[in-house]
Amino acid sequence: MEKKQPRFRQLESFLTLILYVDLALFVAYLVTAGLGLVVVKIILAVAAMLVAAFCGWMLYCAKELFKPRGLWLTCAFFSVILCTAVSLICNFPAP
Repeated sequence: MEKKQPRFRQLESFLTLILYVDLALFVAYLVTAGLGLVVVKIILAVAAMLVAAFCGWMLYCAKELFKPRGLWLTCAFFSVILCTAVSLICNFPAP
């Protein structure tokens, strides 16, 4: 039991860092969408969604996807995917 806790803490700190990067990608996507840079907007949207999906897959492989201690990471990465998809569908922000 003692081995699993530091291992999860390492995974949690790594995924938290990746979450900050994913948040920066999402904010950059919103800025470029507002400026009307369509190609960059699509690239950033796909990158943000792929990073979030990859981290969700990492949580799944670590068997932490629906456990209470890792649920906040699952919700955070799913939220990035959901917000990006809704923003693309609704064309928000429009230039």
